[in-house]
Amino acid sequence: MVKQSNYVLVVWNGKPGGARKILSFARTLGKIVIQIDPITFEVRTDLKSTSDTAQ
Repeated sequence: MVKQSNYVLVVWNGKPGGARKILSFARTLGKIVIQIDPITFEVRTDLKSTSDTAQ
């Protein structure tokens, strides 16, 4: 699913597990990642993709 996505939305509490693995994988593929902390509701965005950094 991550490979076919343009954006990846991850709700992650900062602990090891499935969401952390998805977050890492999405970043490795250069996907745009929107991360939500379920405790603080802080939203972080990784806007650069691999194709953006190559330019």
